[in-house]
Amino acid sequence: MIKYLEVLIKDRRRAAGEDPEALPTLDELKAEYIEYLLDRTFQNKTETARILKISRTALYYRLSVQPMGGHDSCVCLTSPRPPSSH
Repeated sequence: MIKYLEVLIKDRRRAAGEDPEALPTLDELKAEYIEYLLDRTFQNKTETARILKISRTALYYRLSVQPMGGHDSCVCLTSPRPPSSH
């Protein structure tokens, strides 16, 4: 995991040059890491959630909120919200 993120950040730095605005945000890194894990687990969401140490429900929530590149699914860039008690 760390090696993947190091390479991703180095590639983005190289592409950004001196422009810090071109560096990936934490939200972008989260989305790209989830996409990476889905690829590594052959789209196995149970295994991806286990690796991330989150529930499958939390992963499905993240996948339902924001589109990510290369997949029909989506990635939420914030922590999952607890269900409303109302």
